Amino acid sequence: MAKAVVEGFVSGLHKSPYHGFSVEFSQYRQYIPGDDPKYIDWKIYGRTDRYYIKQFEEETNLKYYRTLSYEEALENLIRFPGVGDKVANCVLLFSMDKLQAFPVDVWIKRVLRENYLKGGEKKIPDNGLRVWAQEHFGQFAGYANQYLFHQKRLT
Repeated sequence: MAKAVVEGFVSGLHKSPYHGFSVEFSQYRQYIPGDDPKYIDWKIYGRTDRYYIKQFEEETNLKYYRTLSYEEALENLIRFPGVGDKVANCVLLFSMDKLQAFPVDVWIKRVLRENYLKGGEKKIPDNGLRVWAQEHFGQFAGYANQYLFHQKRLT
């Protein structure tokens, strides 16, 4: 039990002692049948005629993000290279049960502008649509997001 508590506590504060498939390269190890072939380093294979897998540092335990508030988790996820507001909100909504998350893509922008922000009385820039939708739809904005997306894609 203590080991699980400690691992959960240090997640997000320090690099994990485990190897994963993340951003930071750690080391090579020999290929074992069953490994994902997409991680084979083909340059090393060309030089050695042996398969080696690239291992990376697992920088954080994403389960830790479930314990954070929506705002804290969003702020931390956006720090990952290549992760913006939309991707972070998708992760929070679909895998971390943060039902107030509201990913905004092209389809959601269209639905909001055509059905909720008609007439131009509310001039909201694209980067403000998520906040507006979260205030408008409340704590279950993620559910509304899915219904709006589905409706727009069907029409």
